[in-house]
Amino acid sequence: MKKFLSRIKSTKGINGVIVALLLILVGVGAVGGIKTFMDNSKDTITTDVNTSLQSMKNN
Repeated sequence: MKKFLSRIKSTKGINGVIVALLLILVGVGAVGGIKTFMDNSKDTITTDVNTSLQSMKNN
């Protein structure tokens, strides 16, 4: 157990863990951002299409 803890506490091990956690955070943030962007784009397109259809219907 002591060898395991000393290995985790080593600089190389900690840097690897920090880099892995940062990559996970960046990945989750990117996925969340892309999902929000796509949802907003879908809503905008839907609104534009409905407006166009209403204007065509009224003409």
